[in-house]
Amino acid sequence: MQWFGPTWNAPICNSQDKAATPVGWACAACGIEIKGGDRGFLIPHMDHDNTDSKPWHLRCLLNAVGVAELIAEAATKRTPAEDETHEPPPAEEPLRDEDDG
Repeated sequence: MQWFGPTWNAPICNSQDKAATPVGWACAACGIEIKGGDRGFLIPHMDHDNTDSKPWHLRCLLNAVGVAELIAEAATKRTPAEDETHEPPPAEEPLRDEDDG
C-alpha cells in the first residue's frame, strides 16, 4: 500500500512508499475526484483476473475502518502545546454549585 499527498507525519509516511498524487482519479470509496493536495492511499483492489491499485482519500479510509470520528474527537481535546510536549491535558476542576461554598 502506498500513500500520496502531503505527509501527515504518521509512521506509514515514509519516502519509499510515497506515490504521486493520482489527480483526476475517482476515490474508490466516495467517487469524488482526487485533487492536488489531497491525502490518501493507493490500495490494491483484486478483480477476477488482475490487481489494480485504486486511490482512497485519507478521510474515506479512516471512515471505512471506523476511526475517523475518534481521531477528530482526540484532536479537539489537545492543544498545539500538548502536541509538542506530549503531556496529557490537566484535569478539569469538578463543577460546583455556587451554594456549595
